[in-house]
Amino acid sequence: MSSIDKTRELILNSALELFIEKGYHETSTNDIRIRANNLSRGGLYHYFPRKEDILNALPEYLLPYKASLDNLMENTDLTAMEKIRLLLKENYKGVMSTSKGVMFLKLLSGSESLNFLFDNLKSSIVPLYEQLIRMGNEDGSMNITEPEYTAEFLAILLNIWFNPLFLKTVGTEEEIDGRINFLENTTNFLGLSLFDEEIRELCKSLWLTLSEIEN
Repeated sequence: MSSIDKTRELILNSALELFIEKGYHETSTNDIRIRANNLSRGGLYHYFPRKEDILNALPEYLLPYKASLDNLMENTDLTAMEKIRLLLKENYKGVMSTSKGVMFLKLLSGSESLNFLFDNLKSSIVPLYEQLIRMGNEDGSMNITEPEYTAEFLAILLNIWFNPLFLKTVGTEEEIDGRINFLENTTNFLGLSLFDEEIRELCKSLWLTLSEIEN
């Protein structure tokens, strides 16, 4: 890793820690540069002119699957349904692969981060889901009459409704399984046969991992 990459990583890690400890709004760029081994102001601004730029860079840094997204979308050997299943699996695995991924979800679940979360859903997640749904309609792996609305609903289901940090609840194992069953039944009703045994297990693991933070 080059010194440039190491410095950028140091800034992102330092910012994430501070956003969790103090909150996004209470964290200043000065706090971040001091935490980042007392980096100079010019050094910080070289990478991130604004605090918002740091927050916007965190998803791609913390969720490695994003780096391979273009290759996935261009893969002609997979149907769109297979692509969206693989995307979900890589997303869940990526979040749970490091403590930083889980910390980032905790950050997004805080009240002061809601605007960022909804902006990210609207600008990134929903368009991606809609693109995959339209591709699925074209390749025959899906048959969905309202791709835009379905993409919006799916984004809310997976990123907000299925998150114990938002709901402030943990639930018994039976309740978690019931929630996963509801997700599967609802997506099937929408025409998205997303769930297989691996996705069910990953959903459960993610819920339990996030529940530990809530406790």
